Amino acid sequence: MNDKVWWKDTGDEFWEYIISFDKKNEFDLFEDYPHKLTAEEKETFDKEYPDWANLLDFMRK
Repeated sequence: MNDKVWWKDTGDEFWEYIISFDKKNEFDLFEDYPHKLTAEEKETFDKEYPDWANLLDFMRK
C-alpha cells in the first residue's frame, strides 16, 4: 500500500483520530479537517479515504 496519510495509534482513546502527512505535523481529524490542512493535504486525504471525507463533510452540515 502506498498511502500518504499516516494514522497515529492512539491506543484506547475513543474517537481520537490523529493523522499526519509527514509524521511530524499532526492533525486531529475531527477538529482540524479540513480547515487546518493544505489544499494538497485535503485532496490527498479525500482521495485515499473518500468514506471518511464524506462522513466529515456530512457531520459539518
